[in-house]
Amino acid sequence: MRRNRTRALRVVDASLGSWTGARQVHGTHVVKVGAAERGAGWDSPASVVPDADALWTEEPDVALVVVTADCAPILLADPPGRRIGVVHAGWRGLVAGIIEEAVRALGSPTRLAAFIGPSIGPCCYEVGKDVAVPAAERLGEVVYRRGDRTHLDLWRGATTALARAGVHEVWPAALCTRCEPDRFYSHRAGGRGRQGLIARMDPS
Repeated sequence: MRRNRTRALRVVDASLGSWTGARQVHGTHVVKVGAAERGAGWDSPASVVPDADALWTEEPDVALVVVTADCAPILLADPPGRRIGVVHAGWRGLVAGIIEEAVRALGSPTRLAAFIGPSIGPCCYEVGKDVAVPAAERLGEVVYRRGDRTHLDLWRGATTALARAGVHEVWPAALCTRCEPDRFYSHRAGGRGRQGLIARMDPS
């Protein structure tokens, strides 16, 4: 675990001790990471920030991390304000409002830019009525039929939530984790691993 995390952090020129993650629970709790929280979870899953699906910081040299295996990882960045945030957004989090809560926590939404990372695409995300109904009620046209199957578009849902929260600059990766098992882990494809989104501000 440490070896893989060290390799990943090297890409953003961060040390292992800066890795900061949370116990993700598909909720709406957002945590501001300060110096005291820096490094939560770097050495053990037991030491992560408890029960949070979004983290943000103004601290330099903090590597914020969310891990996913079909849910959408989202990066929020405010370059002028030197603030960054990461969000874990599956269908439950989207419906509950995790994106709006994260944007509200950072403030100044018109200054934010958002990147929506790889997640299960609308091509592969078949859902039942228990998911389709609340998703459509909350997010609008994110559910569609393909033959006799109902599909959910997480990418459109995340884009809709960001726009409603006031974020104008949104960059979706539009990469499906289920379609590309050679590049990504997918829970629905039977994968046991997870990929991570890592965000860090250059301290200089």
